[in-house]
Amino acid sequence: METSVTTHKPGPVERLLASRPARRLLAFYETYPKRAGALFFMVGVGFDAATIFRIDSVMDNVIIVTYLGLLCVLYVAATLHDAGKLRNGFLLRFTRWYPLASQFLLGALFSMFVFFYSQSASLTETSIFLFLLVGLLIANEILHDRMFSARLRLALLFFVLASYLVYSVPIVTGIMNHATFLVGLLLAAGLVGLILLYLWKRGVFRDRSQMVWAGATVPILLALLEISYVFNWIPPVPMAVRESGVYHFVEKSGADYRMRYAKPVWYKPFSNDEQPFRYFQGDTVFVYTAVFAPSRLDKEIVHVWERHQPETDEWVVSDRISYFVSGGRDHGYRGYTQKRFIEPGLWRVRVETNNGRLLTRIRFHVIPVSERVTNWKWRSG
Repeated sequence: METSVTTHKPGPVERLLASRPARRLLAFYETYPKRAGALFFMVGVGFDAATIFRIDSVMDNVIIVTYLGLLCVLYVAATLHDAGKLRNGFLLRFTRWYPLASQFLLGALFSMFVFFYSQSASLTETSIFLFLLVGLLIANEILHDRMFSARLRLALLFFVLASYLVYSVPIVTGIMNHATFLVGLLLAAGLVGLILLYLWKRGVFRDRSQMVWAGATVPILLALLEISYVFNWIPPVPMAVRESGVYHFVEKSGADYRMRYAKPVWYKPFSNDEQPFRYFQGDTVFVYTAVFAPSRLDKEIVHVWERHQPETDEWVVSDRISYFVSGGRDHGYRGYTQKRFIEPGLWRVRVETNNGRLLTRIRFHVIPVSERVTNWKWRSG
């Protein structure tokens, strides 16, 4: 009687991971796990820093969705493996690579989010969320030590899903408001809920209370992100201020804008706007901004002019002037507002959306001068 023996033919992924460089890398990881985890984390950061383009780029979004999908698969596979429930032969062959792959994917995703959120963050309260992202980006040793703790894995998974969906929903819908932010959060929570339900059906949890306990961090994180939105602690992605400045005159010239400002003093050779503003009676102050928005998103922008009252240490609103921006231009939709007969002192212009999302603040001093400025410089934007 003849017997036939079937042999498993390695696929391209298995051949790659069985190569000498891959085996050496795995040996390095198993000998020095913290160093290898940090290395893969930073490789992920560097890879995306060299390839990301803009927040509504199709290719960038395909890459992010792919990373998020792989991270979900890794979470499920690692949790099943820890519970002794992983039966997929293909996934079982790569369990030793799960920590390194997770480090790479987290490094890549957090670096992308830091890049995109930093473009929308200003040195205001909106920087809080950015600092959180940076903290997660550099906390590679902590992530390595605890990445395969099931609850931390789930919390990180929800956080990266929410970080992406809260700005991708406005890109897809062309609408940016509180409702689309909530939709992004609920979609992220729903995806995590589906993963928990799948794990429940695979017998990972002893009972429903254990499943609920595993996902207990998700509603807490969702509530914290909602509170952060209400208090303006989250940058208004996907919008971002590309340029801003204070000028004596702004005009549109063909496809460009031309800005005129007093020639800066010798020790500020790279200044390209007027800080402080040298005000002669009757002058007009112009504040120029270039605000980026994705291609399908049109939004009303408001310049809120405020003067500082030193007696009470308060900012008093002087004017609210709005205009619409159309998305799609790489360097932002350009516009300006102006104010004449301004009082000397400390001023600022809050640049925000019509629903109060802060984009940036432009501060400047108005100092009176006895003669009109005649030594001008021009720049284009």
